[in-house]
Amino acid sequence: MTFGRYLKHRLESGFLRTLIIAILGLLLCMVCVTQELRSSEPQYNDVALYILATLMCIIATVIPMIELMDFKKRRNLDTLLSFSISRPQMALAHYLSGWIQVMLIYSVSYFWTFAHLTITTDYFDLSPMIPYYFISLGLGWILYSFFLFLFGEGNTTVDGVIFCILGMFVFWLLFFAVNEIHYTLHDSTLSYFDSEYILFRSEEWGIAYTPINNVTTWFQELIEINKPGSNPNRIYERYLQGDLRYIVFWGIVGLLSSVGFVWSFSKRRAETVGDISNSWFGYRTLIPIYLYSMLFFIDVDAVIYLWIVAVVGYFLYRRSFRLKKSDVLVLAFSLIPLLFNLVFG
Repeated sequence: MTFGRYLKHRLESGFLRTLIIAILGLLLCMVCVTQELRSSEPQYNDVALYILATLMCIIATVIPMIELMDFKKRRNLDTLLSFSISRPQMALAHYLSGWIQVMLIYSVSYFWTFAHLTITTDYFDLSPMIPYYFISLGLGWILYSFFLFLFGEGNTTVDGVIFCILGMFVFWLLFFAVNEIHYTLHDSTLSYFDSEYILFRSEEWGIAYTPINNVTTWFQELIEINKPGSNPNRIYERYLQGDLRYIVFWGIVGLLSSVGFVWSFSKRRAETVGDISNSWFGYRTLIPIYLYSMLFFIDVDAVIYLWIVAVVGYFLYRRSFRLKKSDVLVLAFSLIPLLFNLVFG
């Protein structure tokens, strides 16, 4: 089987699913956009660009999970891996298949919204919707690649979903922990609440959906600038330059996720399906990061209990008390924030 035939097979097998989701997304946009334009007085109407951003966030998260669902069942994986196509080509076919579905579903709702606003309104400057379409596709690709990689790292459906949920905040938590340690070691005069306020202003590092939300708000203000009675504060225009660094950061994450998915898929074995997920991009890394970060939110007495619960949960998930070298490394590393909090807490 060639790459082209396999990709065609994936698209054909998912056609009905894509059609149903596209119809549901279109109905959502029809209801919400029409609702935002219900008033006969233009100054009370909104372009509702955030509806399209919400749709992109949903499908860029859900479609990767649906696309890889077959690989969470050992029998299906045995069948798929028996095809006469290389692993990297198969991974690329699934990657492109899911992304084509995302683009089709999103484009149907987007162009209906654009056409509807063009026909029913004459007070919006809709020209920014043209570049926004391509920019939102780029940001959607970042989300799609990120969640495709994380979901693929789970050996079960549940693990894959949990990886995606935990992964949304992991970068912000790392940023938070590093800065809190820095303030504790180098600036003892800075109060905890002051440092917390400073760190929480950088929450864009953590939520994967933030870049598309911020860009959408900026474009929505730009489109509504000529609306009667409009007086936007243009706050997002002032912060747009700052938002670009987060877009670049997440763009790198999306690129690395794409490469990581193809590489990881090429190494996947059918016998690991349904087993515990030992990926270094899963529980082994995500749980320690969350554990370390939570230590800055609780008092010293609770630190010990939290550490004990985390270690017990680790062994329960492993379903064994036998330790590998990697397990010893993870457990030893988990002692660092414990000792840090006991000394400086």
